[in-house]
Amino acid sequence: MEPISVQAVTPGLRYTVDAAAADVSSQQITVYEGVLVLVHNQSFRGIVRHTDVSPLAFFVPDSLDYPDEPLSVHTEVSVRRFLSRSQAPMALGVARAVTTVIDDPRGGGRRWLHTQVDLYGYAVSELELNYRVTVAT
Repeated sequence: MEPISVQAVTPGLRYTVDAAAADVSSQQITVYEGVLVLVHNQSFRGIVRHTDVSPLAFFVPDSLDYPDEPLSVHTEVSVRRFLSRSQAPMALGVARAVTTVIDDPRGGGRRWLHTQVDLYGYAVSELELNYRVTVAT
């Protein structure tokens, strides 16, 4: 059980740019943006050190189907808003963010974007992260 859990994933604007129009290549670049809302897991009764990271994972909610592997996937995650649990020192930030294409766990042959984030979230009761995933196909 992790001290921080995902409460909601809210997609923002998704847009696609045809890179051929810019004479770069014949790639299409799709950008997904949104907000990841995290909360302190009230049932967590363990000890968290400021050096610990919490692994989080979510499917990008408005992901297109990717039957083939994309040419590249770039993930950016940043802190949008936070609420401290106390006046104590806190550690906050993203240690790692990676997006891969995996099979839809419900079946049906679709392949969606799945993002994994390692997060420092010591002494945080609420936290919102901005995410941006850029996919070149």
